[in-house]
Amino acid sequence: DPARNLYDVCEANGVRMFCKFWGMDAARHIAANWHQRPGLITATNVFAHVHDVKEFLKAAEFLLSDNGVLVLEFPYLIDFIEKKEFDTVYFEHLSYFSITPLMWLATDCGMKILSISKQDIHGGTVRVTIAKQWAKLPVEHSVDEYVANEMDNGYNFYDKYAGFSDTVKGTVDDFRKGLSEVTGTIAAFAASAKGNTLLNHIGITEKDLLYIVDETPEKVGMFSPGTRLPIVDIEHMMQAPPDNLLILSWNFTDDIIAKCRAAGYTGKFITPIPEWRVVG
Repeated sequence: DPARNLYDVCEANGVRMFCKFWGMDAARHIAANWHQRPGLITATNVFAHVHDVKEFLKAAEFLLSDNGVLVLEFPYLIDFIEKKEFDTVYFEHLSYFSITPLMWLATDCGMKILSISKQDIHGGTVRVTIAKQWAKLPVEHSVDEYVANEMDNGYNFYDKYAGFSDTVKGTVDDFRKGLSEVTGTIAAFAASAKGNTLLNHIGITEKDLLYIVDETPEKVGMFSPGTRLPIVDIEHMMQAPPDNLLILSWNFTDDIIAKCRAAGYTGKFITPIPEWRVVG
């Protein structure tokens, strides 16, 4: 992991950590110093952040044992389009993958996709298991099923993407209309990256929302970039509760509602993605 601030935490808890970006240099260093090829490499919700995806896979192919597997989990492009998840576009997300191009990429790097399973987190992700091309491991039917589904639904053709900007515009218009019709005060929950994209795209300011509630201590007391909305904790929210709470981390809607109700919040909730919806 390249995060230096996590290094001390890992080491203090007995977890051996190599502080470096993943790539061929890291793979060669591990091969030279760990003396054993891993049978499993996992990368959960980081593949979308990678600039050189080819080197990422080639480094895994180099380091894995003969029948070892790489398990990637990342937001699925089809969910991104179908659920209008445009607010997940921000500086850390460089790629939005479907299975078909990933299969081509894996082949180009001397690897093959073995299986695919759907996960609900983050608005819809896929967990993809990949191995060396010559590994003695079976390829499951799920691979052909995903590829066929993408082809059948037009995701390998330009026309499927050409109208996405119009879809986003419709979602933004619905947001603005819904906001204008809300009665009472409004605050937001979750000072998330996706929330920041959404609020700035809409043009939200402190005139529209009271504050943003968040549970991350490092964020509380700060201000949301662009909107300049103050970030507060749940205790502050309960001292000055809004009539409506806009859920910016819509992928955790049920958990957020349960947490706020447990804290004593009695107002309404609003979810903006995939559609503007008010929950009593």
